[in-house]
Amino acid sequence: MNHQSPLLVKSKRLLWFFVVVRHRCSGSIAEITMGCQFSQNHLAFSREGDSFRWKLICPLSSLLLVLVSLALPACSRHDSTISTVDTLESGKLGSISTSVAEQDSATLVDPRTDGWDTEALSAEAQEQLKGLVKYLAHTVDFPLEQLTPLIADNFSCGLLRPRERQRVFEEGPLVVRHSAMEKESSETHFNGVSGLIEAIGQLAEPLQGASAVRTKIKTVGVQADGDQKSTTHLIEVSGERPDGSVEMHFTWNCVWEGGGERPLRLLSVHSRDYEEAALIHPGKTILADCTEAVLSGNPNFNEQLLRGVDYWLDRLPYDLHGLDPTGHRGLAVGDVNGDGLEDIYLCQSGALPNRLYVQQPDGTAIDVSASSGVDWLDPSASALLIDLDNDGDQDLVIATPLGVLAMANDGQGKFQQKTSFGGMLAGDQSSKAALRAGGASGDGGFSRRGRGAGGAGGFSMAAADYDRDGDLDIYVCPYGTTADIPLPSLNHATNGAPNALFRNDILDQKKSSSPSSDWRFTDVTELVGLDHNNNRWSFAATWEDYDNDGDPDLYVANDFGPNNLYRNEDGQFLDVAPETGTSDFRAGMSVSWGDFNHDGWMDLYIGNMFSAAGNRIAFQEGFQKTGPDQERQLFQGRASGNSLYQNMGKDGFVDVSDTAGVAMGRWSWSSNFVDLNNDSWEDLVVGNG
Repeated sequence: MNHQSPLLVKSKRLLWFFVVVRHRCSGSIAEITMGCQFSQNHLAFSREGDSFRWKLICPLSSLLLVLVSLALPACSRHDSTISTVDTLESGKLGSISTSVAEQDSATLVDPRTDGWDTEALSAEAQEQLKGLVKYLAHTVDFPLEQLTPLIADNFSCGLLRPRERQRVFEEGPLVVRHSAMEKESSETHFNGVSGLIEAIGQLAEPLQGASAVRTKIKTVGVQADGDQKSTTHLIEVSGERPDGSVEMHFTWNCVWEGGGERPLRLLSVHSRDYEEAALIHPGKTILADCTEAVLSGNPNFNEQLLRGVDYWLDRLPYDLHGLDPTGHRGLAVGDVNGDGLEDIYLCQSGALPNRLYVQQPDGTAIDVSASSGVDWLDPSASALLIDLDNDGDQDLVIATPLGVLAMANDGQGKFQQKTSFGGMLAGDQSSKAALRAGGASGDGGFSRRGRGAGGAGGFSMAAADYDRDGDLDIYVCPYGTTADIPLPSLNHATNGAPNALFRNDILDQKKSSSPSSDWRFTDVTELVGLDHNNNRWSFAATWEDYDNDGDPDLYVANDFGPNNLYRNEDGQFLDVAPETGTSDFRAGMSVSWGDFNHDGWMDLYIGNMFSAAGNRIAFQEGFQKTGPDQERQLFQGRASGNSLYQNMGKDGFVDVSDTAGVAMGRWSWSSNFVDLNNDSWEDLVVGNG
């Protein structure tokens, strides 16, 4: 069994925001670990009501590090404004660029000053297509007179909505149809402005009578060859119909003429990879957001959970809160009081108490944080609800920037701290103050690691019985380092804080009749070989017996630096990622295992970063012209999205991300294999933002 600290997990009654990717897949459920991406500015180590605090000041990593690495070669600051080509009236299709009066007072970025005319082209093309797509909801109001100047005289296109749409999934009220459109799109069916309007009218047929129509366009490719230019766009359209809802996804390859000093005009559109999902249900969606119904009976739901980061930044002392703008805080789901209902533990930023909500028979949940002794005020990145001492109840493990806290459950949902380990807590073992009231003295209650005081703490965790001695051991990823950026490069970072494997020695401690009531966790990272390649910026980890030899192996997803796959050989680990084809240099932020094809071998899904800008820039000739081809390809991979590796048994893994249609998950902070509809095929749930 694999236990991890999830950002988004599946619960009976508690649902958070996520995107569901429907796919025919199978295997055991693995919940993904998720920790904070950044080192904290200010951290206070205390529990609500306690007076003692430890403070630690650390540098904040850059949120846009990857984007900057892709964009710096493509643009520079320029004092002049981008010239405006106003071809449309305000309120119609929108102008190609924003007028000077509407510009922000900050210095504008003009990519053309660095020779990247293609980036200016992509912006102009996207603005024009936004105007076209938004009229899918109101085709009768299509402004012909405003559209004409944007369309080339010899415009042509094929079908934008295929006649033949294969039904690829149907269950109850939900039907999904798909077409690659390889033939229909290449045949010319429509010409001129009137032809385009007719084609868009056919595309809009599923939206007839729809309200709350939403459209989204991402420009993922651009090429310029003389006067003729081309762009590639991912387009999503959704709307609510009286009997349910509809959603469409498709890709447009567009060819343009003009641009620069002349107005950009559309020459042709070729559509491909069309997918249409229709739901016949009065609720409009398959899943309902029941957060308020479950939690609103608690005053702190409104007073704490619904407040944004900006609210607390304005009100909490800067040296206490440890807040970060991205809000990377995990949660854990488990039955803390043995009543058969799942409860939820929420990690919070510093100076805001963590919350434990216990589920009631009516589906609501009440806050018992203070009475259960778990309302810690320290910045908490992730948590686990697992049985550490094999007494039949779920204990609590919390990862903080100062280290990891382990608390024993009395079986009724009351917790007592038993030890602290890792990070700063591994430094001064004799300090009662540093280890807090539940910490150890003398021998420390845990084995010391050489990182010493001020070392990295914990951000994400995964638990499994790696040595098969009957208890759960804990692997901790601290993420990042004291340095501001990954070095020597994003793709080959080796300055990340080392991860650690802590062996659970609680049962051995009991057998030895130790007078100490504290728990012992021993750092065995170096002893078992996990110190090899242990210097990357690790975001998440997960355990699974991928080679079917009876012991759990370990996969580590690294934000910077290649990922690791540690094969377990009788309690000793070897990094076999290169030889199995799973190094995956992309920006790993989450990972999950599942047997998606029912062949008996666990497959691997990694949540990375999909970047439209990265896809445009990294594939152009001007990107890193003097760099080696291998590095250019690695940057292209960093922007390409999520990875699905099919386990081929003794032959390693094969990347099937594109053929399976699961690469585009946006910025995937969390990803899980879960069987949402109990049909024995595992689906994918991707949390992004």
